[in-house]
Amino acid sequence: QVLHTPSYKPHLKDVSAALCVSGRVREGAESRFPDLRLFDVANFSHLRALPVKSKPNAVPMIGAMGRLHSIKGFDLLLEACVELRAAGQRFELRIAGDGPERASLEALTRQLRLEDHVRFCGWAEDPLTFLHGVDLFVVPSRQESFGLVVIEALAAGVPVVASDTEGPREVLRGGQFGALFPKEN
Repeated sequence: QVLHTPSYKPHLKDVSAALCVSGRVREGAESRFPDLRLFDVANFSHLRALPVKSKPNAVPMIGAMGRLHSIKGFDLLLEACVELRAAGQRFELRIAGDGPERASLEALTRQLRLEDHVRFCGWAEDPLTFLHGVDLFVVPSRQESFGLVVIEALAAGVPVVASDTEGPREVLRGGQFGALFPKEN
């Protein structure tokens, strides 16, 4: 079994071993199934490292990507955009992904009067193409046990700012490879 989250999975009592994509995932599995053989194996992806973009867009492009679900914190990112606008910062935000919160996030965008700044792009068939167009990648998650998008953004040469959750903290080595901010901030 491959484990991507530390959440309870009752079927683990029936497997002989599990591959854990992060230390946090392994710790969660260990606490619930102490006799299960667990192995740390980094999440697989076909990535090639690209140099950091040398020239930003004329209007800074902020990118975010993921399943549009409340745990991913896209509402927090929209609230942060209100602060950017109030500070007079020019920016555009592109959100790639889809999910159960899309309609409410679009409604929040209208409520916050951010329609001129925010674009919902749907699923990115090619994440690298999406990432190539952004200057900064933000991961505002309330909970993130791994965060493949963090690795994809770094490999694409895009600086990352992420909430200080388990996965991004591990991938960014506590802030060594990208900036971390407190959850819900």
